[in-house]
Amino acid sequence: MVEMVVHTLVRDARDAANNIVVVLKEREGKRALPIVIGAHEAHAIFCELRNIKPQRPLTHDLMCSILEELEVQLARVVVHDLRENIYYALLVLINNGNEQEVDSRPSDAIALALRVGAPIFVADKVMEEATVSLQEESEETQSEADERFRAIVGDLDLDDMS
Repeated sequence: MVEMVVHTLVRDARDAANNIVVVLKEREGKRALPIVIGAHEAHAIFCELRNIKPQRPLTHDLMCSILEELEVQLARVVVHDLRENIYYALLVLINNGNEQEVDSRPSDAIALALRVGAPIFVADKVMEEATVSLQEESEETQSEADERFRAIVGDLDLDDMS
């Protein structure tokens, strides 16, 4: 398994639907894994990356509260499989000292991991099959990243999502 970090969110220009892609990057390396995600999950990831707190908890914030109340820890997230262009992820939870795995969409798993500071891993077989090499790129300012995200989500009313 390879530890990854969230590198960026981008709109998939190759797709007529303009889907949003979260790009995971190796913590120690130059390979990247692009995963198509929905607008709501992109919003949840973006908010956490930019430390934006909505007026009301988003679904992933609620999940964190539930885990906390039940004294269950998210140990790690693992993107473990890729079948028919669909990624599969697991939440690895620790409950009373026992590890339990829960099936999850990668986008939800990533949003949750960011909120609790859990590491994100990708299985070696997925890395071999689906990663791309990152080109060296210039540093992007936060305002440029914010503008790029707003272009991704368009006129979506963020207040409606809280």
